[in-house]
Amino acid sequence: MILQLLTPEDVSKLLAVSVKGVHELCRSGRLDYVRVNGKERRFTEEMVQVFIEAQTVSRPKKQVDRTPHNPLPSYPKKGGDKKESTRVSEAGLLREEIKRLCQ
Repeated sequence: MILQLLTPEDVSKLLAVSVKGVHELCRSGRLDYVRVNGKERRFTEEMVQVFIEAQTVSRPKKQVDRTPHNPLPSYPKKGGDKKESTRVSEAGLLREEIKRLCQ
């Protein structure tokens, strides 16, 4: 039984890719082909079907956990906290007290 051979153009239409894409699939070994002469490639419908089945991704059985997570804590606002400003003033008061005692 002689099978109908498809050209790269036919396969590109079936797969909705460019002819260049069909040749790249052949070079990478992902799509089988029949070499007619030194450069020309032909394909059987079975070869294309095997490629399609190999590339088909089935949906995962489990659902992805999409529960909301707690957001990360945000950084403090620019300019610092009020506590830091009191620390600065306390440090300034301490310096003044040391200067006063050393005199």
